[in-house]
Amino acid sequence: VGSHNLTVHYDGDGNFNQDDSAAIVHVVDKADTTTVVVTSDSSTPFGQPVSFTATVGADSPGAGTPSGTVSFKDGSVVIGTAGLSNGVAAFNNVTTLPLGFHDITADYAGDGSFNPSVGNLAGGQNIENTPPVVTTSSGTVTFTEDNEPLVVDSGLTVTDISNLNLDRVNVQITGNYHSPEDQLGFANTTAIQSAFDPFS
Repeated sequence: VGSHNLTVHYDGDGNFNQDDSAAIVHVVDKADTTTVVVTSDSSTPFGQPVSFTATVGADSPGAGTPSGTVSFKDGSVVIGTAGLSNGVAAFNNVTTLPLGFHDITADYAGDGSFNPSVGNLAGGQNIENTPPVVTTSSGTVTFTEDNEPLVVDSGLTVTDISNLNLDRVNVQITGNYHSPEDQLGFANTTAIQSAFDPFS
């Protein structure tokens, strides 16, 4: 890449003297590039890893393999960088994207021989809301009608990694419910409202 002064030298022979041509200037420009970015999964549950891969190639009539770095962006925010190896850069196991749609781009910075380029992730990246997870202590109890209340489960925990502000949980009896005889109560509900709706 750059300007080059080219001349032709003639060595001469038995009849002709040697000679040099006048110099001409030849300019070699950087080759343009195209960057393509793909995702390992276009719709990923919150907290699950997703990987982005960018491939950078030379546009014709340019040739060769670009080197340098690629910045992966969510909109205008850089979320990671990676170096090219044989024209490919990978940004793996990304778990920091919030819920919703994300416009992901891969920005190739260029190098001494190749111009920069930007690739847009077709269709974007969607981070899905994950359903709450209920963890119980399990076990089985035998209930006798008209006896004292029994503990059905001593350790019911509800977590939701995609929503840290849970403020209500509905618990439902899914079979053999008899109203108004059957009633469900809660104890030790810390920082969360608990309710039972047999018709939900």
